[in-house]
Amino acid sequence: CIGGIVGTTMQRYHLFGEIMTCVDILESTSREGQVQVSSACKRAVEAEAIELGAEAIDFLLRSDATLRTSKGFEYKYERVGGPTYFPSRPLRDVAGAPASDSSSSGG
Repeated sequence: CIGGIVGTTMQRYHLFGEIMTCVDILESTSREGQVQVSSACKRAVEAEAIELGAEAIDFLLRSDATLRTSKGFEYKYERVGGPTYFPSRPLRDVAGAPASDSSSSGG
C-alpha cells in the first residue's frame, strides 16, 4: 500500500494498493448495516480473543456464489483472500460497549 497527495486544485491524501482494493470490495459487497470480514481478519480476531481471554466472536460464513455490489458488479472470493464472514451479532455487543439509542435526540 502506498499513500500520497493527489490533485491540484483540491488536494487529498489517497491510499493505493492491493489492500485498498480488497477493502473496497469488502465494503461495496457487504450486506447493508453489516460488517463483512476476510478470512485473515476472522483468524486475527479469533486469535486475539483467545490471547486476551475475551468472549469468542461467532462468525457466519457468507454462502453467496460470488460477491456482488449493489450496482451488479461481481467479484470472486479469491479477490479478497478467500471466503468472507459476517459477525453473528453486532461487535459493540461483544465489546461490552453500551448500545446507542439512535431514536433519541441528544442534547
